[in-house]
Parts: sequence; C-alpha cells; structure tokens
Amino acid sequence: MVMPIGHGENDTMFQAEPFDMGNYTKECDELFGVTPRPYWAPIEFGGHDIKNVLNKFASNIIFSNGLRDPYSSGG
Repeated sequence: MVMPIGHGENDTMFQAEPFDMGNYTKECDELFGVTPRPYWAPIEFGGHDIKNVLNKFASNIIFSNGLRDPYSSGG
C-alpha cells in the first residue's frame, strides 16, 4: 500500500520534499524487493465512487464528535 507523504515549501518549517513515486518505487525495490502497487487498495476494496457506496451499503455508520465519543481517550 502506498501512502504518499511529502510537503511543499509553505506547508512546514522543514525543507521542502515533495513525494516522488519513482524514488519511492526504487527504494521499496532496493530495501524490500517488492514493487509498490499504488492503486491496490481502491481496486481490492472499492472506493472509486465513495458517496454512492456509502448510500448503498453504509446507512448505519455514525461519525460522532470526537470529544463526545466515550472511547476517544483510549486512542
């Protein structure tokens, strides 16, 4: 699974380092011997049209206010 993490010039106090998929792929291959598949998660689990999916299958999901959630202090 690919989780692109990068930041631009005005996003942080650190030096700008935008995400580079080519470099990321090269590092994964060198370190772990695998090639990342950036589109694997949406292909495997769906999510291309998330509003449509939620309307069809997720009618009982409640997004609560984190401060009022009794389990929020547990992490």
